[in-house]
Amino acid sequence: MSTMILIPISIWIIGIAVWMFMRNKNKNAVGEYLSKYPDAAKIYVSHEGLIVQNQTQILAVNDEDPVIFTEMKGYGVYCKPGVNILTVEHSSTRPGILYKTVTKSTGGVKIEVDVKAESEYVITFDKESQSFKINLK
Repeated sequence: MSTMILIPISIWIIGIAVWMFMRNKNKNAVGEYLSKYPDAAKIYVSHEGLIVQNQTQILAVNDEDPVIFTEMKGYGVYCKPGVNILTVEHSSTRPGILYKTVTKSTGGVKIEVDVKAESEYVITFDKESQSFKINLK
C-alpha cells in the first residue's frame, strides 16, 4: 500500500482510539459523581442560531471540571443539590463582511446558583442585561 493511503488511515485509527478513551473516562466520571450525589440536578446549556451562533458553556462547577451528560434533549452538567459556583462563558459568532467570522465572548464568569435535588435547569445568557440566568426546564 502506498503511504498516501496509510497516513489517513493511521490518523483515523488514532482519532477513534482517543475518542473512545475520552468517552470511557467521562462515563467513569459520571458514574462516580452519581454514586456520590444520586439526587444530582441537571443543568442544560443553551445553544441556538443559524446565521449567528450563540453558545453558553459551563467551564467549571465549584472550581472542578464539570461532569458532562449528553442526551436527546441536549447536553449539560450535573450539579450537587444546594449552592454551587459555576464558571460559565457565552460566545456568539457571526459571519464577517467578506470572509472572516467575528466572535464575541464574555470570558469565564463565576455565578452562584442554588439547585434543588433531581431538578432540571437551563442556563441562558441575556444580551440586554449582559448576565446569565438559570431557570427550571
